[in-house]
Amino acid sequence: MHIHASADHFSTVRSHAVDLDVEVDSVLVNLILEPVPSLRVVGRVTSREGLPLANGFVQLNAYGGDYPAVALAEWNRASRFGVAPDGSYEATLPIAMGRFRLRAMIPGHADTRTDWIVVPSETSEEVRVDIEVAAGSTLSGGVRDRETGEPIAGAGLRLSTVLTGEHMYFWRSIEGVTDANGRFEIPHIPDGEVSIIVIAPGYAEEYALLDVPTQLTAEISVPRIGSLEGIATWDDGRPLPGAVVGLHPGEKAVMRRLPKTSTRTGPDGRFHFPDLYPGLYELDIEAAREDEQTFTPRRSGPYRTGEPVTLVVQHAGQITGTVVDAAGESVEGVVVTVRGDGVTRSASTSVVGRFQIGGLPPGTYDVRVNPTGAGGGRDHGTAPVVRADAGTTGMQLTLPAGLSIEGVVRDTSGQGLAGLWIAVGERRVMTAGTGAFIVRGLATGEHAITITDPPLGPRRHSVTTLDGATAIPAGATDVVLTAR
Repeated sequence: MHIHASADHFSTVRSHAVDLDVEVDSVLVNLILEPVPSLRVVGRVTSREGLPLANGFVQLNAYGGDYPAVALAEWNRASRFGVAPDGSYEATLPIAMGRFRLRAMIPGHADTRTDWIVVPSETSEEVRVDIEVAAGSTLSGGVRDRETGEPIAGAGLRLSTVLTGEHMYFWRSIEGVTDANGRFEIPHIPDGEVSIIVIAPGYAEEYALLDVPTQLTAEISVPRIGSLEGIATWDDGRPLPGAVVGLHPGEKAVMRRLPKTSTRTGPDGRFHFPDLYPGLYELDIEAAREDEQTFTPRRSGPYRTGEPVTLVVQHAGQITGTVVDAAGESVEGVVVTVRGDGVTRSASTSVVGRFQIGGLPPGTYDVRVNPTGAGGGRDHGTAPVVRADAGTTGMQLTLPAGLSIEGVVRDTSGQGLAGLWIAVGERRVMTAGTGAFIVRGLATGEHAITITDPPLGPRRHSVTTLDGATAIPAGATDVVLTAR
């Protein structure tokens, strides 16, 4: 392991690798911290005409170096330094390493930020950075109802300057409110892309993007809040209570923050999605729990906000039956799987060999049995795949009697090897104390065998038989395997 040590005004030190011995109670590690001086940053804040600006402050943000990350983050949040009447300021970088940048915030002017400044490896205790601040531009415009064209009074506006590049950075938000005529005027906006968010009671949030100072006016129309509501019914017209209805934006225009994305139908089958941005949405409907899937899940739409919606579902089909062995006895604990048309569902057989798989849309499915599932299927072969329609009941699936491979595993000296995994396809057994094994439930034909250390590794052995064969036929006995 490695040990890190850090402290204010000292470089961070990382120890060499320390080996820990379980028999040693403690280890002595000496770390030497070298002091690193702080850095004074001084300068003047002026207008573009060269006049000193005061009554504001300069914020200094540091990044990188060997300063402790947590302490640096706390320091950045509080690193504001006042600007004197002559426009001068003095800030302190806690450690003369890494890089920093300055941000001047002066009343009546646009916030201004410098580029990142790298602290030289060899530097004096003071660096001078002068900051030129612009008065900024004034944005004006109006907010209106998109449907009626009527002005909206008291609408809130939140402006943020967006900086492009690898990351997006937001300045301190600037807020405004429309007057009685729905007009607004907001001064001291810095140059660049400006995002405007309009928030008004009863209306959906609307966005606008301006390029300042090229664009200094904005006429924004705001849509009223929309909703989607409707009813879910069975195909015979009865209401469907307790179903889960999911909401999905059906067009790019409504890909905005959604108050909620799913709801349940009430006792009368009705559902409601309030506070939506107007537009098109898709809906899906399914049962609250998969084991209660008595109807076919479906997705439909798009539906437009404000228009009533009716979701009609079909009763889901099911496939039921029994799994028996070659003697006609029920088989417990094997897994039956149905698959078709993009739908896959499984169920285990009960103590009397029965299975029931529901939630199936109309169609034809492949039905197969996994004889290696939990329970009594280990001695059975693989049953053929059967085709069945949704709605089929009482079908019987028969697992054929399986063949086996029986033998012993020895090392190169002829000694029996115990505790090794013998795998033939999906079937696995462990060798006994003498190295003996029996793999049951195999289909006719030849099978490759693998041998691994438990559990399933880490070492896989090469396997040979007495006659050098690489595959062994099902039904073989007295097989001798050599593991290397």
